[in-house]
Amino acid sequence: MLDTVNLYTSDDHKRKLSLRFLSWFLLKKDIQTASHDSIEDARYALLLYKLWTNFKRDNRLSDVMDDIFFEGHKLVSDARKVLADVLGFQTTGGPRDVDGANAPSRPEAQFRTLWSVDTDPK
Repeated sequence: MLDTVNLYTSDDHKRKLSLRFLSWFLLKKDIQTASHDSIEDARYALLLYKLWTNFKRDNRLSDVMDDIFFEGHKLVSDARKVLADVLGFQTTGGPRDVDGANAPSRPEAQFRTLWSVDTDPK
């Protein structure tokens, strides 16, 4: 048995990726929204496995992983800003380098990997 958390990994990024996040990002499907459904999980895990084999075959997995982690980081940053606003915390600019100046950041996502997937699990 394979687990998608063990397939979608990167030496550059240590975070484990959930089935829910991978399905949202790669398959454009929101899953696990109401309650746990093991049949739904199995369907989307199989779709993600098939997609992973295609990425590996086409030597695109590294680029896909970079895109996944970039988007995930952006979501976390946005969520932190919203939470800070709701709680009334003062937010500062982006990351700072050792001299206190703004650190350079990656330009807005220009994903190198484009894909289209039939997400209707049959």
